[in-house]
Amino acid sequence: MKEIIFIKTLFKKQIAETITHAEREALYAWLIQDRNEIKARQIIEEVLEEEEDITELQEGLFKSEPEAWEILENKLGLKTTPQIIEKTKPVLFFRREIWKWAAVFTLLLMATWWLYKKNVSEPAIAETVQTIIKSTELGQKKTLTLPDGSVVKLNAGSSISFSQPFTNGGTRLVSLKGEAFFDVKKNKAHPFKVITENMEIKVLGTSFNVKAYPEDQNEKVALVEGKVSAYNKEQNENLVFNEILMPDQTLSLNKVNGEVKKIPLQQADIGWKDNVIYLNEAGFEEIMEVLSRWYGVKFEIEKGDRIKIPDRYVGKFENKSLMEVLEGLSFSIHFDYEFDNDKKIIYITKSAINENK
Repeated sequence: MKEIIFIKTLFKKQIAETITHAEREALYAWLIQDRNEIKARQIIEEVLEEEEDITELQEGLFKSEPEAWEILENKLGLKTTPQIIEKTKPVLFFRREIWKWAAVFTLLLMATWWLYKKNVSEPAIAETVQTIIKSTELGQKKTLTLPDGSVVKLNAGSSISFSQPFTNGGTRLVSLKGEAFFDVKKNKAHPFKVITENMEIKVLGTSFNVKAYPEDQNEKVALVEGKVSAYNKEQNENLVFNEILMPDQTLSLNKVNGEVKKIPLQQADIGWKDNVIYLNEAGFEEIMEVLSRWYGVKFEIEKGDRIKIPDRYVGKFENKSLMEVLEGLSFSIHFDYEFDNDKKIIYITKSAINENK
């Protein structure tokens, strides 16, 4: 009985707009319990009969139905304007109309109750952002499709990461370590951006290659189709640049001295995606580095040996096995090799011909 009296008092305070925040929370906490629904309706009816503050409705002081709605809404703290009839000619509301307005009042209060209950029992779940990482081992390549339909070919010893949902924040953002070729789906509303250790590349829809192995001295962006903007990361004050690339151009960034060059695109920049090794005036160390990533092996040169390539090496190997490549290189550059298949190590020594040079 004490509970009913207490709740009735809170209802009256709600109508009179004198209820405190803590009291309103207590009222709503009681309302959202299913077992109290019938009690709540009975209390509302009793309050409407007893409450002196609603004599305005009983005595006909409101001249039209919209005016009565407005007062009821104000008392309940509701802002929604109901879709009701147009203004009518002045009409007097007598006590016999009280049950009509009791029903209206109950409906409004129950709507508030229902909304509050829904919000409490079904809180909004914040969208969870996940970071997706895709990577390749040495000797491995991988083609994958991003959530927006863009296609990425990931070179050996590389990794990319992106968030899910992909357009979180409005930009399609991909972080890259290593090398990848991007065929980007055009979407003007959501620009596509690739972030490496030292630069950012922003595009709308295009095809381009990014090479950014941490151990390399240079980072490169090679554009095949479309248009890209390449610029330094904000936190790197020692490397400041902002370049626009057009098709068949390559941007090369020297991470040591900060030099930025735009040069014509070479097949050596993008040939890997078609399973072709291009060596363009490459020294022996560069050749070993390329083969190590491509085939997932290590090279060890016999101590004291230095393989000389007088004019630097130019060559092309398309869909060749490691043994076929080594056979061709050893014949041209003059070195001997021994392959430890268990350890995946290739031991390089000078050949008799190279020793005489």
